[in-house]
Amino acid sequence: MAKIIISFIVGTLALFITWLAFSESSPFHSYFLWHTAIPNLWGAVNIIPVIVAALIEGNPHSFSETIAAIGIFFQWSIISYVLCAVLFRRQKRVSAR
Repeated sequence: MAKIIISFIVGTLALFITWLAFSESSPFHSYFLWHTAIPNLWGAVNIIPVIVAALIEGNPHSFSETIAAIGIFFQWSIISYVLCAVLFRRQKRVSAR
């Protein structure tokens, strides 16, 4: 159960970071207009959900941000779930010795 909760939190945190980096209503919007390294890096890491959103929408020039956000949430939830599974399994092995 802890793995699911952690993966939900990480997915939500990824959406929050996406909002901070790309949204016009973000408090960092004016900063990221001139300092593009962080938004570019975050966009490169999340390129797969954006491509999937463009393929689902059918128009690569105007994809659905909702579908991309759902994809980003699932991407980071799956990554964190797998990492938790590996770490928790390792922790059980160490404590079993």
